Amino acid sequence: MGKKKGRTISITTQMIAAVVTAVVLFFSVFFLVNNLFLPKYYEKQKARSMVELYDELKAMEDDGTIASAEKTGTIEDEGALDLLRELAEKENLEFAVLNSSNEPVIYASRENDRIQGELLAFMFRRESGGKVIEETDKYEIVKSDKGGPEQGQHLQMWGDLSEDYSFIIRTPVESFEAAATLSNQFMFRIGLIILALSVLCAWLFANRFTRPIRQLADLSTRMSKLDFKARYTGKEKNEIGVLGESFNQMSDELEKKVSELKNANYQLQKDLDRRNKQEAMHQEFIGNIAHELKTPIAVISGYAEGLKEGIASDEESRSYYCDVIVDETERMNQIIHNMMLLDQLEYGAERNDFERFNIIEVIHGLLSSMDILIRQKEANISLLAPDEVYVWADEFMTEQVLSNYINNALNHLSGEKKIEIKVGVQDEKAHISVFNSGEPIPEDQLERIWDKFYKVDKARSRAYGGHGIGLSIVKAIMESFKQKYGVENYRNGVMFWFELSMR
Repeated sequence: MGKKKGRTISITTQMIAAVVTAVVLFFSVFFLVNNLFLPKYYEKQKARSMVELYDELKAMEDDGTIASAEKTGTIEDEGALDLLRELAEKENLEFAVLNSSNEPVIYASRENDRIQGELLAFMFRRESGGKVIEETDKYEIVKSDKGGPEQGQHLQMWGDLSEDYSFIIRTPVESFEAAATLSNQFMFRIGLIILALSVLCAWLFANRFTRPIRQLADLSTRMSKLDFKARYTGKEKNEIGVLGESFNQMSDELEKKVSELKNANYQLQKDLDRRNKQEAMHQEFIGNIAHELKTPIAVISGYAEGLKEGIASDEESRSYYCDVIVDETERMNQIIHNMMLLDQLEYGAERNDFERFNIIEVIHGLLSSMDILIRQKEANISLLAPDEVYVWADEFMTEQVLSNYINNALNHLSGEKKIEIKVGVQDEKAHISVFNSGEPIPEDQLERIWDKFYKVDKARSRAYGGHGIGLSIVKAIMESFKQKYGVENYRNGVMFWFELSMR
């Protein structure tokens, strides 16, 4: 059994989940850190502010400002007074400086009497409980762990400015906790807003990010179905855009390769069909050879048996029998030679050797070699051609075409016994024709005369030695030349023709 396909989770959902997780984790850590460390941080900051205020008070005591304020009842240096008040208000500090009689000289508090009492309690060590934050020989910073409902807890700093003056500085501890709580509440609300905005931004970004990915996924699906018209149309200038261009290039290459594969398959099928056809033709060819050779073999066998049994008793009869045997042997040899040539031409084994030659010389040579046969047929041959016509072709194969045309004309000659050979030139082509007087070919057989072993007049073909291969050889040669050829009927005869290139 196949493995069950799991549920697909979209990239948009994953990105939103990742953003929500990151935001929640961030604010969770923030709240934890805020609750654990913010009060202590505030505490240290307040202690630092107290030390800063102490330094200002110590400087005022050293330069005599406090002593002067005790005598006059006011601080003449308004800048120093403003600085003290600014520090106190900014950091929510209350302070008081007392003289040796425990009377306040400088103070900034809504509850001066209580500060004075606490200072006296410290001086006489009546109440010194609490957590010591910092302690020196001049002062002590303590977080009080006692206090009534009205007082609450405070961070307090007390000590001596000199032998004549003491001080106390304090700030409510509740403000630290309140600040942390208020910060948590504020950040919680801000966190909800940020979370909502983050989800919205993640959704918008994810949609924008996944839109080209979805298009690429759809493109790949269509490509898997061999739809190569699908194109990536995104305009992104990033890696996705590069990937989209790669998809388009891959689509083009796949279309090209598939097209090549289809053409190769088509060509392979054509080759297989052609091979099957050639095999069928080859079988037919072999059958036709056997059929064509039966008659001369039978004739040779019959006449040989006659000679053996002494039927031909006189010298003249024996000479006749021998002449028949020789003729039939030559006939068999010609059949085999022509069939081998045709087989080579049809199966591509015979290679053409193209050269430039004078076709007129070839015609004169053929006519000279066939002079005896021409005189036997009492043929009147005329050649209408210029002295020179140079063509490009295989000279031997061209001679085969002319030989078959002239032999065919001689074998079908009748009436005026006229054979007319013409050579003309037109559009850089040499047009060669062979006309013979006689009976026209029946119109319904004009296309079939080029087929192997086809004979228009089977009764007459035996008489003149024809075996239905000559015109098939002409067809094979001219098609290997890639040139035109044909036949035309006339009232008083038939004309066979072919063309050769002059360039």
